Amino acid sequence: MVSRKDKSQQNRKSIMKQMRTIANLYFFVKGEAEKSGITVTSALDLFKMENFPVFMDGINSMAAKDDGGMKSGLKKNVGHLIQNVLTHLKGQYILQNKKDEMSKVDDFKTLLEYYKGEIFSDAEYNCKKNSQENLRRPQQLPVEDDINKLRQFILTQIKELDDPYKFLEPNEYTFLRDLVVSRLTLFHAKRGGEPSRLTLKEWIDAKEDAWVDENQMKKVKNPEELELFQKYKLTYQSGKCVSHLLPILIPEDTWKAMTKLTDQQIRQAAGVKQTNLYVFPNIKDSNFHVCGWKSVNKICKKAELSKKD
Repeated sequence: MVSRKDKSQQNRKSIMKQMRTIANLYFFVKGEAEKSGITVTSALDLFKMENFPVFMDGINSMAAKDDGGMKSGLKKNVGHLIQNVLTHLKGQYILQNKKDEMSKVDDFKTLLEYYKGEIFSDAEYNCKKNSQENLRRPQQLPVEDDINKLRQFILTQIKELDDPYKFLEPNEYTFLRDLVVSRLTLFHAKRGGEPSRLTLKEWIDAKEDAWVDENQMKKVKNPEELELFQKYKLTYQSGKCVSHLLPILIPEDTWKAMTKLTDQQIRQAAGVKQTNLYVFPNIKDSNFHVCGWKSVNKICKKAELSKKD
């Protein structure tokens, strides 16, 4: 988390989610252990060789639905999480020079690898099948009229709120923030977490054309290409990998709104913490940025689209 300060919010939420999943798994394994007369008193007991049978039963019980089906996504994620936990556990034992415990972790990983197909293959298969079949069906695609309606709603509402002489109330500030986040997210067809974590520095870079080579601009003769330079601002933000930068194009219809969202007086009046470094901040003294998916979801509901889901 220290090395990726720009993703501290995502990292924090991810770790908290993983901790909840492990805790949930612990209670399911403990329940299965009690049925077999086995004592499980801590999360470390999950990874003991002698508890492996109830460990398997606990995973299956955790992923079971009331109707007899299976929570394939959960089961698949548990498999990946267990691998990560074992890796970190081994690292801790190496640091503490606990060679016997480290050897036990290696043995458990070997056993898990041997039974991996039996435990998780059905979940992997169901996830891939669902992705290939259900998510690509025409019924799952958005309605074209809804797309046009949503775009028009966003642009109209932004225009009403981006007046530089209009003072924004806190509820108007958050509404404008959600509108601009939605505009950028849908414009780029990106995951909601990417445009929403745009920082103030990255926006300043875009305003000042820090990523635009003036010498290359002078060589451009095509009027259409020149128009692109006039209608869009360019900035970059880090991706999943530190060495991978993601380009963010900021369309002209959001510039005034972005300027208002980053104005220190307006931010302070809206309840944005002074140390918050994001263009789209959470209010009420938070140092984090808004969740992009939630912003898009809110705007879709306000636009009253025909397809509710």
